[in-house]
Order: sequence, then C-alpha cells, then structure tokens
Amino acid sequence: MTSAQDRPGGELDRLVADLASKDQFSGSLLLTCRKRTVLSRSHGMADKRAGIRNGPRTRFVLASVTKLFTATGWLVDLGNCEMGTIDPIDRLARRLVLDGSTIE
Repeated sequence: MTSAQDRPGGELDRLVADLASKDQFSGSLLLTCRKRTVLSRSHGMADKRAGIRNGPRTRFVLASVTKLFTATGWLVDLGNCEMGTIDPIDRLARRLVLDGSTIE
C-alpha cells in the first residue's frame, strides 16, 4: 500500500517536480500499487532542439537501466525472504516467467 508521500502532491511528486524545474530531471514517472496507477507525471523535453516534451507515450532508450529492474526485483525478494544473497539470478528470472510478470 502506498503512503500519502507517494501520491499526487506528495513528497515524491514535489521532489521530482523540483528537480525538473532545475533541469536536473527529465523523463516520466509511473508509480503503481496493486496494478493501479498512484502517480503518473512527465517532465522536461524528449527533444530540446525540436521542442518535443516528454509525455506518457515518450519512448526512452533504456540501455543499462534494466540492471535497476533486476536489482530492485532481487531486493524485493530478499526483503520478503524469498531469495538470499547467494541465490543465483536465474532463480528470480524463473519466478518472473512462472507468475507471468512483465516489465514494460
């Protein structure tokens, strides 16, 4: 369950808006809880030269950021005692495939 700090106008929303106003963040933020959107915001420009703003349909090149998703999944499982620090990463991958989870 999310807290008030995660909702629109909450601490996270204000932090990201402040960073964007200082040109220290440009991108989109989507926070969900139990498959329901809690917070959805886009800030900055997708292409400054062309004047195209970021939006919910902006495509981003993810490159190495996918490592973040892997690490986050592992840490969630570690916190839920479903994985240990010495478990192989394929254990996480097998579980994601079996339960139908996707990262989009």
